[in-house]
Amino acid sequence: GRGSIKAYRVLQVDGHVSQVNLKDVGYYLTKLPFPWSGTAQGTAHASALLGDKEPDFIIGAKVAVAPAKTGIPTSGYVDVTFHARKTIVKFGKSNLRLPNSSLDFQGRLDTDLSVTADSTDLAELDPIIPIVGAKLDKADVPKIAAGGTGHFQGTLHDLFHQQVIQGNLSLNKFQ
Repeated sequence: GRGSIKAYRVLQVDGHVSQVNLKDVGYYLTKLPFPWSGTAQGTAHASALLGDKEPDFIIGAKVAVAPAKTGIPTSGYVDVTFHARKTIVKFGKSNLRLPNSSLDFQGRLDTDLSVTADSTDLAELDPIIPIVGAKLDKADVPKIAAGGTGHFQGTLHDLFHQQVIQGNLSLNKFQ
């Protein structure tokens, strides 16, 4: 990678990240064992304003996720930026693919995150229930029968404070 300090005040670092474990990231977000399994690699950028009393830094990454051999194999692409002082987590156009499910998402966690999810096995999506703030017991989630599908398209609003899920959900052949 490379780094620089501009005007003795702005630190910038650009580089490459590899072998970022998806299970570790999932555990960090949920504080629960996380079954999605993959490793991420790609580009990363960090900048920090030096000398302020209150820390101000921005980190971002554009990574490809390759499936791992254990857990629920997960692949895809994630474009994410975190701005510390403003507590903003923003996703560019991103997607994750599991054996029986797919998630496409973009937007901010503190305002609006657009999500499209398709699945033939909703149990694969259980790990994101705590992230979106839904108060669901696994017994409350329907099971998709053989040949059935589930589709959600909508927006998750303000996941940091008062989570609201708005959108359309369709299920066929479920119990």
